[in-house]
Amino acid sequence: MRIVSLFSGVGGLDIACERAFNGKTIVQVEREPFALRVLERRWPDVRRHDDVMTYRGEDCEVIAGGFPCTDLS
Repeated sequence: MRIVSLFSGVGGLDIACERAFNGKTIVQVEREPFALRVLERRWPDVRRHDDVMTYRGEDCEVIAGGFPCTDLS
């Protein structure tokens, strides 16, 4: 299954979805510089977008959205 990850953070939900759905993440949408560096290291071949408002979508089976953890960190 092809997975699109919105608000990806450092990719925790991406890893879970890949394992649960036996899938592959094809796009990640994230804007935070630290998180982007982690994503680039873990998924070097995945396309990234930095703004969910301008991202126009991909053909996929799963759309995963991370919960903002700023207030919980």
